[in-house]
Amino acid sequence: MLLGCDTGNRVDPVFQDHFIKYYGEDGNQEGVDIYVNSDGSMILLGNSSSLTELSIPFIVKTDSLGNVLWQHQMGGRNEKAVDVELITSGTHQGKLVVVSNVGTDTESKIRLTIVDQSGHGIDSLILPTDAWQTVKSVTPSSDNDFIVCGYAAPDPIRNSPPSPDDQADIISLRVSQSLTSVDTLSWQGGEHEGFAVKVFEVPLQGETKYALFGYSDRPVTQSVGFEDKFEVLVVDVFGQPSLRLTSGQKGEKQKAARAIRVPASQEDGYFMIGTNEDGANRDIFIAKYSNDLSVAKLAQKLPYGRKMEGVAVASAIQEEGYFLLANETQDNNNRNIFLVHIRLDGSEVWSTTFGTDDGDDTAGAVAALKDGRIAVLGTIDLETQKKMALIIVTKTGGF
Repeated sequence: MLLGCDTGNRVDPVFQDHFIKYYGEDGNQEGVDIYVNSDGSMILLGNSSSLTELSIPFIVKTDSLGNVLWQHQMGGRNEKAVDVELITSGTHQGKLVVVSNVGTDTESKIRLTIVDQSGHGIDSLILPTDAWQTVKSVTPSSDNDFIVCGYAAPDPIRNSPPSPDDQADIISLRVSQSLTSVDTLSWQGGEHEGFAVKVFEVPLQGETKYALFGYSDRPVTQSVGFEDKFEVLVVDVFGQPSLRLTSGQKGEKQKAARAIRVPASQEDGYFMIGTNEDGANRDIFIAKYSNDLSVAKLAQKLPYGRKMEGVAVASAIQEEGYFLLANETQDNNNRNIFLVHIRLDGSEVWSTTFGTDDGDDTAGAVAALKDGRIAVLGTIDLETQKKMALIIVTKTGGF
């Protein structure tokens, strides 16, 4: 049974306006990312697994009503997809690029896969590396390359003096659209932990630069110890840093999950969501950055009186503000999917919760649709299996 805050006004559903649909066959399927095409069709990205089979990427294309146009597994065993984006220019314009992690922990490698809008695999590449690397997202660049970012095994040369506490270095790699060359854009040391969740190409001071959004515990000053903070690092085409901006509350940890570019209708700039950790307390943490990345216009935690994990964000289209997606931990330690609409100043417009009474249900991604409705992709824990779930709600959060 789905939960929500609008039970007092609930009516028989109009399935064109709001619905929930599940995807996948035998086994478990989780939802991790969504891309909405200009024609209203949707690309749903996730992973499949079972008691006997390791994870394998799973991709679905639906029409605007959530009806399956095609679906299939891709990649290989022990592989997890994390991000899907539209290729906006070059030879593969209009197709999709998917990034995934092959293997786990200290054996992880990054795979890029190009898929057309009919579901046919075009090409793929596992990035060559001597050390483990983990990807969080991919961004098509204006010169037709792919920029991937995440984190990698700490490099002693970039961490001087080396520390036994080093866990990972923040990385960003450039991959040609032909998948024939891989170059390092930025490899940052100095942090014990952290990662980049998204790279954006930005024009600053008359040059093309790249802004890495994520989090790091790299000390802001020599007098401040290692403490996780939201971080924006701007580098040039050679990977040389020119700007570093941190956001967060001293004495607490702020770990990023997703970043988006904000349209002019929502005050132009960038927005990042994650989690504020204060001992055992967990709250959604958000930051809004100016278009020139000179300042964080908004940086605050959103306490809801229960344990939250910020997962994803989308700019509203017909309304003011943003839609935030989070995992809400219940008293039994299972999670529900939490969706909230906030204004530009961070104040709440409405919120709603989805999930099963006794299942562990998790958030994946959120997208604002052109007609004002909101699409939520997540994982619903049914009685015997977990399923990728597409939840469409009205512009006021109704279901």
